[in-house]
Amino acid sequence: MRNFGAQLICLWVGAALVAGCSNPEGTATLAAADSGVSAAKSLAAIIASCASATGEVQVRRAGMPYWEPVKTGTVFRAGDWVRTSKEAAARVEFLVGGGLELGPEAVVVIDKAPPRAGKPEGAAPEALVAVESGEVKGFAAAVPKEGPTPALHIRTADGSQVELTAKEGEDLMQFRLTRGARATEVAVTHGAATLKGGDETQSELHAGQATDVSAGKASPVVELPDFPQLTEPGIDARFKAKPDQTIRLAWKKVATAASYRLEVARDFSFQVLAVVADTRDTGYTFIPEREAVYVWRVASRDAAGRQGEFGFARRIYIEHDQPKDLLIGPADGALFAYLDVKPKVAFSWQSAADAQAYRLVIASSPDLLRSPVVTLKVRDQRAEVKTLNPGEYYWGAYSDGNVPEPIFLKPRKLTVKKSGKDKLKTPKAINQWGE
Repeated sequence: MRNFGAQLICLWVGAALVAGCSNPEGTATLAAADSGVSAAKSLAAIIASCASATGEVQVRRAGMPYWEPVKTGTVFRAGDWVRTSKEAAARVEFLVGGGLELGPEAVVVIDKAPPRAGKPEGAAPEALVAVESGEVKGFAAAVPKEGPTPALHIRTADGSQVELTAKEGEDLMQFRLTRGARATEVAVTHGAATLKGGDETQSELHAGQATDVSAGKASPVVELPDFPQLTEPGIDARFKAKPDQTIRLAWKKVATAASYRLEVARDFSFQVLAVVADTRDTGYTFIPEREAVYVWRVASRDAAGRQGEFGFARRIYIEHDQPKDLLIGPADGALFAYLDVKPKVAFSWQSAADAQAYRLVIASSPDLLRSPVVTLKVRDQRAEVKTLNPGEYYWGAYSDGNVPEPIFLKPRKLTVKKSGKDKLKTPKAINQWGE
């Protein structure tokens, strides 16, 4: 459709030029034709657009001394600079496919890459980007069934260029670009990619791997450290707000990590950060500023300062009233054994103030919202489930809304087990059956 529109403009411009040559009143027509040529060039120069913007996001057009606000739908052309403020973020999508995700305090330059051999005539230009400051994440264009895969061209700190292209596979290739003093780090966080240097040498990068790029060449590929497993407080932990309150945040040690990066935010997208800390310890004392919902996560760093990906985030609720566990049954650690028919498990909880509906979540891990097996929305304080296969589960109930709020202090565990006829015993309690 983009090419079709450009062709219409070209046909209209050509007709106007002919009319201008034979028509005594063709001066105005030629002026309109010039305007059409400018419009066609302007359309052809578009490389990307803003898919979303939150907070203060700005663009400085090529050759212009001032910055303009960026909104959803803003287009970017060759030579445009894009920046985000301290509590802002933007998603930039390239016409050729793929894009960038700018976090707070990031600056990138968007340009047009030189055309590659074999590229179809009239195809959208590939993007050339340079990270001037901050950390920028991105996602690659999908691998097409036919034809060449679009590449992202990266201009590094010394002005040289490399090409990053997704390898065919099930996972969408995602990456991270970090500007250093002498080189630009390219890390693949999902999928796999091929990095081609200016000397045509190639490197393969898989998820969890990174390389430094300078002088058009890539350094040896290195493994990034894994993210640490968070230990305390528990998932969706709830605390009563009080003066001089401190909360211990802790995680397990990663063997290849020399230090850790901790982020505590007031929003789920980590744009409004309350704490950013680097530490060699496996814990941090967090002092909440006010009643709010906080979200925290941790990433590992190796001895060279390379940072791995952040692990799963956890929420902390700082509340005005003393939190209560409103779950009733089954009890924590309940065991349900059966012969042939899966057991009917009854879940119940007390009423939460102002709750119009509830969400029961049964999951395969204590992180209920990230690993749900069963999710039920109910009006009452009770629900029955008779579809659980043998295994270990965790469960909890939430006050349903745009952001589910837990009505428990920690998820409860239950086990479903299929027993042989000779092993089934008399039930010990209403919510616990013998093996």
